[in-house]
Amino acid sequence: MVALQKKNVEEGLVPEEQKKLKEVMAVRTKRIMGAKLDELFEVKPASGPVPRKARILESVICQACGEVTMESRTRRLLGQTLCIPCFEAVEKRH
Repeated sequence: MVALQKKNVEEGLVPEEQKKLKEVMAVRTKRIMGAKLDELFEVKPASGPVPRKARILESVICQACGEVTMESRTRRLLGQTLCIPCFEAVEKRH
């Protein structure tokens, strides 16, 4: 299956290969979806301390792109509140 997937990405498949890949993927999907959870996952105690809960801050709107962004993920520039990607884009121009 790996070889067919690689060929599909790199050069494409002929119809017979596409059919074979689809069949193999269907069998694999059915096997995974029908498996018991303990066959798919290993549940064990977490190592290390439990991280503290995240602070949920106010959502604000980026004045450049309109994206709703958590306040801590914004920057102020020239009187505007900007999300980090917009801030970095403006900062590069200055």
